[in-house]
Amino acid sequence: MKCVNCNKESKRKFCSTNCYMEYRKSESIRKQNAKIENMTDEGYDHVVCKWCGMKVKRIYGIHIKNHHKDKTINDYKKEFPGSLLTCASDKEATSKNSGLHMKLDNYRLLASEKMKGENNPNHSCKTTKEERQKRSPFSLEFYKEKDVDDIESARKEFVKAALKDRITETQLEYWLERYEDDIAKKLYADRQSTFTLEKCIKKYGFVAGTEIFNNRQENWKSKVFNEYTCISRGVSNLSIEIAENINQHVKNLLSDKNEKFIYDKINKRVCKYDITHKANRKIIEVNGIFWHCKPGLYEPDYYHKVKKKTAKEIWTYDEYKIHLANAHGYDVLVVWEDDYNKDKEGTIKKCIEFLNETTN
Repeated sequence: MKCVNCNKESKRKFCSTNCYMEYRKSESIRKQNAKIENMTDEGYDHVVCKWCGMKVKRIYGIHIKNHHKDKTINDYKKEFPGSLLTCASDKEATSKNSGLHMKLDNYRLLASEKMKGENNPNHSCKTTKEERQKRSPFSLEFYKEKDVDDIESARKEFVKAALKDRITETQLEYWLERYEDDIAKKLYADRQSTFTLEKCIKKYGFVAGTEIFNNRQENWKSKVFNEYTCISRGVSNLSIEIAENINQHVKNLLSDKNEKFIYDKINKRVCKYDITHKANRKIIEVNGIFWHCKPGLYEPDYYHKVKKKTAKEIWTYDEYKIHLANAHGYDVLVVWEDDYNKDKEGTIKKCIEFLNETTN
């Protein structure tokens, strides 16, 4: 047998490690030259290095490392300002696949660990507060040194674009991407219950824990529920009547003064729901015929003079409330005023059965 590289007599395919390495290098060059011969569209499938005239996908990286060891990409930029550094097809492939691995939890964890604490170049022990703000596009200071007319609008535009598709552990979609529906909803509910009365009592004792929990709830409501965000009329007498009848058969209901509120972070609005069973993740919405313009009795273009909306707009908002509750893991039952008045006993029974069911 002869060595594939040097043609000397050998017991193996290659007579030495050096021959093997030389062969690999020559094969790599041969394949690269074959690719270069097929490159015909400069700018799209290749660029030409102005130092050596070689056709390559990109100037920086392997090409400079192997063919111009004493130079850097910055030297190339200074010597040939405005020259293409990479071809269009390479940019397309990079854009398509860029960051895909970071959607996997193990890579995200590795990246997080590498940048934690003092490893972060923006850590407070290495920089000042002013320096960190100037580097962050989330800060107004970042835009003060740039040619921007309205720095507040520029910052808001960046934040909106950066966070519009962000999915975190506080959203049901995050868990549905990783687990089956029933497991995802359970994990989502556990994640949402990070601050509860039970946890406060366990940590601080009954008296202090209850006080801390109540204070936090009041502070939260004062910030979130105000004339600009709280989208709701008051509690109707009808919903109170139904809640009182149900309350005899179902424990731990929220109604009247303790209604359920859900805050929609995306649309920045709060919705209030009539009757809620948090443990079983159930909500009952009691709709009056006039206030909600019951379909079939009202035309879509009917104008509600009190709400100052058309019937169609009212229906759209009612649907939005249901979808918002569903997204937070709640099943919703709608009870109409006329259906209740026709069969009070049957409606109450239906509500009790609904609330006592455990959400799958």
